[in-house]
Amino acid sequence: MHRIIVVWIALALLTAPLAAQEEEAVKTDPNTVKKASALFDKGVQAAQKGDLNGAEQLFQQSLKTYPLVPGAYVELGKIAMARQNPAQAVEFYLKARDTYHVLHDQKLKDLNRVQNEERQRAQNSQTARSSTSGSGGFAKNAVIESRNQMAEDQRDIVQEQQEADIPALFYLYLGGAYMRLGKHDLAEQEFTAGIRRDPGLAPLHFNLAVVHLVKGRYDQSATEARTARDLGFQLPPQFVQDLESRGKLKL
Repeated sequence: MHRIIVVWIALALLTAPLAAQEEEAVKTDPNTVKKASALFDKGVQAAQKGDLNGAEQLFQQSLKTYPLVPGAYVELGKIAMARQNPAQAVEFYLKARDTYHVLHDQKLKDLNRVQNEERQRAQNSQTARSSTSGSGGFAKNAVIESRNQMAEDQRDIVQEQQEADIPALFYLYLGGAYMRLGKHDLAEQEFTAGIRRDPGLAPLHFNLAVVHLVKGRYDQSATEARTARDLGFQLPPQFVQDLESRGKLKL
């Protein structure tokens, strides 16, 4: 049963590279970002050709050029998985997660700054118009209203940007590494988080079904397996046989 998920994850690592995703929030020299992105793209191409050593060097060079490239850490994690080193893969994936959060925090700060600047300009404009009209009470109310609106807008921004924009595939990769290490609880957390991010990603449902099967939760395993199948995922015959036999059920 353990072998099923290992085989599937290995296939996923070869076919689904994550984007670099470094340009959204952090301001830096555009040429530096462009160079890091080019190195990242070359690394992906090398990995797809099976040149893991060359790909590894290119991803490391990309991070050395510009450290906020979470996709490069993810690709290094996938290389570690291909080399049968899930512990190292987890280290890279967690670095990727940290980088996603750094980018998210910077983006949130930028959004707040822009919103504050816009509201401050609107407030100043309203105050100036009110002052020239001679309506002191109206001016005071306008300022208060503007400040209240600014605070409300800031709350809206925080609410909309609570979670970092981490691709659902990331949770699949990290959960797969945890599975290889026998850390099923952590794997379950990652697969579940990935499903919340993208309920339509069938492999997440299948791998969560594997976790449930390992833990003896046969009905839950069957539910996730059926969902994966409905989404177009072909269930491995060995998995189906094992679940039906141990769970006394029919998929």
